[in-house]
Amino acid sequence: GMGPALYRLCKFDQSLIFFDDSLNHDPNNVEIITNKGSALGKLGYFSESIFYYDQALKIDSDFIPAINNKANALANTGKYDESISLYYDALQKNPNYYTAKKNLALVLSELPLENKVISVEHNCSEKISSEKISQVENNSKHQTKKPSNFFEEISLAFSSLSSFFGFQN
Repeated sequence: GMGPALYRLCKFDQSLIFFDDSLNHDPNNVEIITNKGSALGKLGYFSESIFYYDQALKIDSDFIPAINNKANALANTGKYDESISLYYDALQKNPNYYTAKKNLALVLSELPLENKVISVEHNCSEKISSEKISQVENNSKHQTKKPSNFFEEISLAFSSLSSFFGFQN
């Protein structure tokens, strides 16, 4: 409908009107709820967007776009550990979900080195195997030396990523 079309045109405030109207007719539609959260996030209303992602996840805890977008909002508010955990959750549900892989790499590339090691070590042991992490690392094209251990490999991969925070929804 018009809500997603306006969203794609970056008319986020106008898309909210259509998302609200759609939710009046179908209040439990996780896609519409997530879209409304995304529009709010694009307008800088991260707390409100997280509320809508939580609503979508109450209805369908496996809806990966809501998980990914909530992680984006948390990262934008500086809650990196929570966002990283959610990206790993999304990747556990679908290891091939490129958007979560890319967003996870972006967040990790922005963290200071000591936080990267702690976050990756913590989440690797609980959330995802090192093999799945290496799928993100292999996207790096400019490794100049062969890493000697897992953490050096992680460090090299993330240091070669571009340093911008352009999350994908």
